[in-house]
Amino acid sequence: MTDEQVSLVCNANPTNRYICKHLDEKTLNLCKAMLSKLDAGEFKEINPDAEFDITCLPIPIESIKNGENLQEAKYSDEINNEFQTLLKTINHKGTNFEFSYALLGMQTEEEKYSDAFPMCKGGTQAVNYDWERIEKFLKKDLKNVNFSIFHTHPKAIGEEHKTLYNEHKEIFEEFGVKPDGLNLSLSDIYANQYLDMLCEKYGKDYSPESTVLMHDGTLISFSTKDGVKLTSEQKLELNKQKNEEQELIL
Repeated sequence: MTDEQVSLVCNANPTNRYICKHLDEKTLNLCKAMLSKLDAGEFKEINPDAEFDITCLPIPIESIKNGENLQEAKYSDEINNEFQTLLKTINHKGTNFEFSYALLGMQTEEEKYSDAFPMCKGGTQAVNYDWERIEKFLKKDLKNVNFSIFHTHPKAIGEEHKTLYNEHKEIFEEFGVKPDGLNLSLSDIYANQYLDMLCEKYGKDYSPESTVLMHDGTLISFSTKDGVKLTSEQKLELNKQKNEEQELIL
C-alpha cells in the first residue's frame, strides 16, 4: 500500500478519522506501518468488495504504552469466579466465543471492580456491547465510579478464523503480533474511544477502561482517554481442581 493509499484508509470515513485522531503517535505509526505492508485491495476503504477494514488490524499488547501506575486490578470473588468459568469456556470447542460484560466498582472500595452485568445473551464470534444499556448507566447521577467494558478472546479450535493475521502471518510477526486471540484489535481500541466519547457527552469524569481476557489466561485493561495505555496486566491460571469437582457433580 502506498503512502497515499494509507492516508485514504485512515481518512476514508468519520469512524476512521475519529480512531486515528485519538490514537497516540506510537500506535498510529504502528497502524500506518502495518498498512504499508498490505495490499490496498484487501480493505473496504479502497475496495468495496474486500473483507477487511482498518479496525481489523491486530495490535500487540507489548506495543502499547504502559500507564504510569500499571498494576494488577483487584476484582471481587464473584467476578474472579466468572473469569475462571469464562477461561475454561473459551478454550472449549463449541463455546469458544466472545462474551461481553460491563464491570463496575466504586473508587472508594479496595476492589476496583465488584459487579458485572452481561452485554449479550450468548456468545458470538465478534464482540457485541449493549450500548443502549451503557448509555442508560451513564445518564445516572453516579460519582467516583470505576467502569470497564469487558470481553473475551477465544481460542480458535479446529479451523482458523479468516483474519488479517492468518492471511499475512509473516508480515504481522515482524511487528510482534501473536496468533489470533492474544492481541488487541483496532476495533477493541475504538470501542473504548467510543466509550470515552459517551462519557464526555454525558458530562462524566470517569476514565473508562476496556478489559480483555485472552484464551491463554492473559487479563489486561487499557484506557484510551490520553492515547492507548495499558493500565493492568495479569495472568490467570485455570483452577483445575475446582473445575474437575464441578464436572463430577454435573
